[in-house]
Amino acid sequence: MSGGDKIELTGDFMIPHHYQCKGNDISEQWMKFEREHSVQYESIDCTVLDDAIEEYVKKNPKSVVSTLLMAFDYSDAMTDKAKKLIASIDREAMQSGLMASIQNMQEYNNIKEVRLYTMMLCNLDGDFESVNAMSNQQTLFYWWLNNNESRRTAVREMKRILKDHQNLRVIDINMSADTVGWRVTMRNDSTQWKHYWAPGGVMDAALNNLKIRRLPTYILTDSIGRQLYRGIDLNEIEKNIK
Repeated sequence: MSGGDKIELTGDFMIPHHYQCKGNDISEQWMKFEREHSVQYESIDCTVLDDAIEEYVKKNPKSVVSTLLMAFDYSDAMTDKAKKLIASIDREAMQSGLMASIQNMQEYNNIKEVRLYTMMLCNLDGDFESVNAMSNQQTLFYWWLNNNESRRTAVREMKRILKDHQNLRVIDINMSADTVGWRVTMRNDSTQWKHYWAPGGVMDAALNNLKIRRLPTYILTDSIGRQLYRGIDLNEIEKNIK
């Protein structure tokens, strides 16, 4: 999308990946891909969406949408497979701003070196609370945005994981722009773990050094805040739980 371009999005904004888009061709094609693959976007198995993106990129190497999908929707731009896919995209489709986004994603693993120390987040009582990883052997932090089927599936999986790993603690952090949808979701939530809201969303100052740019994101930490796993795959998380 170029500067000055206008797009019109319609649909229920509490249900992502189903929007109708009118504007320029690139935006329309990107949203069309999301609608046609909404099931894959909402799956907790990131490989199903990766497979769909890989197929699209192979068929559309000259499309800017291929670059967008690799920059923002592919699970891990660090893998050899991802790098080969990116290299296969036509140079004219690799706009400079998008290339910078891909480079940021390829540097994503460096952020794993950052430890989770104290974060000031808003609790359900509306008070700010100090949150950290130090009081538990292992903590699974779950950053999320919308209460969709993907989240509900993730919650069921985390409940199952907790049953098998008694020393694990789960903390979820909502990244919505306001608390309205979050509080509605929490009123109907039966989970026993702690729930917080980050007032600044992905740009919240408390989370700035963690660079949470993709939702959902999971970070598994040990008792001194080291990141043992960072990503979107609950199966991989379980492999790292002791």
